[in-house]
Amino acid sequence: MDLPALLALARRSSRDEFVKHFRHPFLARPRLAETAHGVADDAASTDVGPLDHTPPIGDQLRPAAVRYVPIVRNPTSPYTDRITIGRTANCDVVLKDRSVSKLHALLWPHADQTRWAVCDARSANGTFLNSTRLAPLQKVPIRAGDLLRLGLIEMRFVDASLLYDLLLRRLPRLPPR
Repeated sequence: MDLPALLALARRSSRDEFVKHFRHPFLARPRLAETAHGVADDAASTDVGPLDHTPPIGDQLRPAAVRYVPIVRNPTSPYTDRITIGRTANCDVVLKDRSVSKLHALLWPHADQTRWAVCDARSANGTFLNSTRLAPLQKVPIRAGDLLRLGLIEMRFVDASLLYDLLLRRLPRLPPR
């Protein structure tokens, strides 16, 4: 679902209705015109490019400047219990940057999909959660709003409830009826 569709859904839905549409969280990061491998391809919804700059604090999660990447399992993934993140095309979330290992990190959903954990998959450049480097293969809880860095790529972990708030904050105010 692209950003205009997310905004439209947020506008016509209550928070509970919006959250029911997305059992999965998202990775939020600044939208870029180029990646390390050329021009960004919007057709591939899980491709994320390198972080070129850090926007001002107030603009970090502004919908117009952010790409929301769904954390979903690739239908061809051999794993049923985790989401893979890395540079290769067979990962669930593909990060097109040379600082990211072929298989860089793993996300582990709890059975009810409300809690998640992350671990480094023995990457060369490390996985950082809120500036703390993760030990390889050690699962650590991750919460909505946490900063996740893989190599040089910085993203925020955003659940559907936080995404709803972020989208509504930027929607134009409608006149009262």
